[in-house]
Amino acid sequence: MMLTRPIKLAVLASAISGASAFSNSFPFAAFASEASLDFAVNDEMMTQSSPEIAATLGSVYGCPADAYILVNQPGVHTSDLRHDAPHLSTLLSEAESSIESSHMLYDARSVLDQISDSVVNHCGGKKITVDTRTGGFARYVDTTPRVISLDFDPLSTDKSVRRNQLRDNDALLYSVTTLLPSHDYIVIYTAQQADSNSGDSSGSGDSAFKIAGTSVREEDNDNKGDNKDGKDKKYDSLFANYQFLSPGIWMTMVVSLLLLLVLLQAMSWIAELQVSYKAFEPAPTREKASS
Repeated sequence: MMLTRPIKLAVLASAISGASAFSNSFPFAAFASEASLDFAVNDEMMTQSSPEIAATLGSVYGCPADAYILVNQPGVHTSDLRHDAPHLSTLLSEAESSIESSHMLYDARSVLDQISDSVVNHCGGKKITVDTRTGGFARYVDTTPRVISLDFDPLSTDKSVRRNQLRDNDALLYSVTTLLPSHDYIVIYTAQQADSNSGDSSGSGDSAFKIAGTSVREEDNDNKGDNKDGKDKKYDSLFANYQFLSPGIWMTMVVSLLLLLVLLQAMSWIAELQVSYKAFEPAPTREKASS
């Protein structure tokens, strides 16, 4: 039982005009820019979770993308997304495949944790946390899968503030997708009750540091759980975290070497040139030529 047909947010919003009947339900969306989310959900998976979440977990288990963007927007309803999330609507309409539901009862934090653990354990992925207040996150250029988490603050109850807050968060999500080295990504957009503990973007266990003047925090995947205080944190080597010979640098080195060889050959030819002294003597005049 799959829900992979692209459905625009406007349609989803209109489908729950009686949203007051679902005061504890929230929207859920998973969409891929290039990968396929066509996963067959069996009866056993249906008994453990909803078909949308089961299909999402099953698709992610196969490591179909280079980046997995996990978004948690506490307190958002589908009606909020009708006009105040234009970038999200565009990404959904342009997605290769999508799994969507206008209203669901689910634990957003549990779903995101399962997806994150699946990518880290089965795909060898690394975690990155986006600072939703400054918009900063650790940039990278390698092809190792990344789990990029955006935990936004709960939406305000004031209508005007709520709209501005949601638009800013929508713009940040779009900015993250444009800054990725690969266009092959999957976005999981979830919502949690505003009064629930949906996770703090400045939570313990993250290592705060500065890169190019931007505040970022990158999580260490090998120290989850027991090392929440960060005292026994273990870091990988410099060469494991960064790629020093990227394709651009490699091509530059090859071209520079070829140009150097051409220059050396040209200098060798010039050095071997031999010109006789008669070449510098003035040409005979006509008078001397006639005599």
